[in-house]
Amino acid sequence: MGKYKHGKQKSEMEKETFYKIMEHGSFVKPLMHRAFLALLYYVGCRKAEALELTTGNFRITDDFLYVNIPSKKHGIERSPFKLNRGLPYVELILKRVKSTTKSKRVFPFNPVTAWLIVKRVAPKKYPHYFRLNRTVKFLNNPNVTLNEIRQWMAWKSIDTVNNYLGYSERTIGKLSQQLE
Repeated sequence: MGKYKHGKQKSEMEKETFYKIMEHGSFVKPLMHRAFLALLYYVGCRKAEALELTTGNFRITDDFLYVNIPSKKHGIERSPFKLNRGLPYVELILKRVKSTTKSKRVFPFNPVTAWLIVKRVAPKKYPHYFRLNRTVKFLNNPNVTLNEIRQWMAWKSIDTVNNYLGYSERTIGKLSQQLE
């Protein structure tokens, strides 16, 4: 079965499911843990990338929250993520940043706690699942190019995006339109 107790989760999480988790999930430290989960959901970063973020990685404007997340695993350099403050739960991230002492880690817990946060509210999921989820959400949108996904995820090679194509409906949906 590999490293995941329930196997690798391969299906996309619907936003309604995410909203339900955020509203009704049992969080030990609600602001910090919900903000962490919201960041994983919207950005699809690695848990290690999220755990290293300090207040200096964030910039706040009236309309957007910018998050500069340096890539790990030899990924390419990427621009800061631009999260619309009108998106559900983005304000939780902003509140967490504002409540954190300058230059301190926004999510000051260890990788095991990151796992437990996810497992407590979504027992079959794990932090890295949200990376797959974000990739599949992008792949299912025909207006998003494979190169844009590659850049968002900070992957050096387009081949990495290809590994996720089997989890999306992108090809089947496109080919279904060609049936006569």
